[in-house]
Amino acid sequence: MRFIFLFIFFWSCNTKKSIPSEPFFSETYCQGEINRAKEDYKNGKKIYIIIGLVVADEFQMFYKDYMLNKYNISVEANCNPNFKEECYASTMENEIENEFGEKFISRTLVEAKKKYRKIKKKHQTKI
Repeated sequence: MRFIFLFIFFWSCNTKKSIPSEPFFSETYCQGEINRAKEDYKNGKKIYIIIGLVVADEFQMFYKDYMLNKYNISVEANCNPNFKEECYASTMENEIENEFGEKFISRTLVEAKKKYRKIKKKHQTKI
């Protein structure tokens, strides 16, 4: 019984919500979230939303602080977003990359990993 529960939990975090098949419906359904994300961004609310399961390990906590302190971008995770939440997250990521450059998220992840390793190495040599 536990196996079935775990399977359902992990399956729900790894599957995407189905997008309505009618293109017009998809665009109008999503447009409100697109507008809201653009307005939030314009008003200084910058959020990078990681879609999917994220393990909140020491590095992820460091990355969250790194993005907030260096770029004023909050990092959040959404394991199982609905379609509107995906629209918001996608638009917010596009706004971030429009301001900071293409592949900004990938670059900052590499930057943060280097800095994190350096800090960890420095801390380990003191012990």
